[in-house]
Amino acid sequence: MRAFKLLVLSTPMVLLLACSGELPPAPPAMTPIDADRPDRLKGEVFYLDRRALSDQAELIVELGLSGEPGPIAQPLALPLNGQQVPIAFELPLPEILDHSTPVALRAAIVEPGGPVRIGTSDAFSLADTPDIGQLRLRFLSEEDYQATYRCGETAVEVLSIGESLIVAVDGEEHILSAVPAASGARYRNEQLEFWMHQGSARLGIGEREFPECRSVERSSEHFETLVDMDWQVMEIDGQAPVPDSAPELRFLREDSRLAGTAGCNRFGGPFTLEGQAIEIGPMMSTLMACPDEAVNDQERRVLDALSAVERVEVDPGKELRLYAGDRVLFRARPKTD
Repeated sequence: MRAFKLLVLSTPMVLLLACSGELPPAPPAMTPIDADRPDRLKGEVFYLDRRALSDQAELIVELGLSGEPGPIAQPLALPLNGQQVPIAFELPLPEILDHSTPVALRAAIVEPGGPVRIGTSDAFSLADTPDIGQLRLRFLSEEDYQATYRCGETAVEVLSIGESLIVAVDGEEHILSAVPAASGARYRNEQLEFWMHQGSARLGIGEREFPECRSVERSSEHFETLVDMDWQVMEIDGQAPVPDSAPELRFLREDSRLAGTAGCNRFGGPFTLEGQAIEIGPMMSTLMACPDEAVNDQERRVLDALSAVERVEVDPGKELRLYAGDRVLFRARPKTD
């Protein structure tokens, strides 16, 4: 009965529109859902070490253009609440993303007081697959950091992922969260604050303020001219070596290690190079008895001087100079057989 009344009431309106020559506007066309165009990227992360995740661990996933820094979609931050690997995720995708564009996925698991694990996929196209499959994470290494700073004598490396900043201060990792800033990018946790702005930065740990941090080039032309060459020392802190006992240095590309001889005993240890800033040691040395006291004294001076080195200059194929401040601690030349 109600349906009949509705039909009767609406009929005059139809007749009136027909007489006027106008038709009601057609409803907007519905855009069909493209089943071949996913709105989420699926995957799963895992790692091989046996350490369990804490209740405070968090999974961060971000999607970026292959070979370019920065995310192109809102990163995923997933509290794990004690969940252990393997961990499945779904990352919402922006509608405007061209699915034929090569992209890469980066994921990390961070936890206060624990190690950072990170992994990056190979380049792929969303047109080919909406599921990245399994992504293996490994412990964070020096090569993963995106920028390096020097805050006085303190070395700081930073890695941005999602809304977090991983900061390594003299090798110790800290996980910071973004906080509001009038300019630049500011990050903080309960102990540490790091504020980046226009190529420089500020570091604070508790009540301690550090000198202004300057950006350091991570790739260095000095590295290529320094490594995998035998250098014969011509001068140690202004003094010539003992005759027939000149020290030798070799900076090894693999594992960034320094090996050499101080004139009698051999030594070795790590080195780090950031632009012209270099840090050497600690050194381990053999303990053979040297032929005379002059060589013994030279060995002590060599190892002491290496631990004090702060800066390197290389004249390709001609001369190597190692400095502490403005004082030349070593002058060396390529060794010729």
